[in-house]
Amino acid sequence: MGVCENKIRIIDSEDKIGFANEYGKILIKPQFEIATSFHKGKAIVGEKCKKIPWDEHAKEGDCHHYSIVCENQGFINENGEILKLGKYQFEDIVNEINWKPDDEEY
Repeated sequence: MGVCENKIRIIDSEDKIGFANEYGKILIKPQFEIATSFHKGKAIVGEKCKKIPWDEHAKEGDCHHYSIVCENQGFINENGEILKLGKYQFEDIVNEINWKPDDEEY
């Protein structure tokens, strides 16, 4: 994933996600366990997340495909301010802010 709305997702040494511009200047410090790209000025974030291995890839030698499930989900604005965060479903947040992945046409 590249630059989307002038922001690139970055990950720090503690696996927290934030955003920088195309020149590497940090715009939103890494603080989220999970974060989508921005769409129309908003990104979906999550906290208290777990990786759940897919059943067919649960063995040690497998390729480690998994789903991520978060207790709390919500969204931020382009300044990194949390606008909503709680026990919401990802799909509900997607619908509320009309979020789309950056590889789809909109």
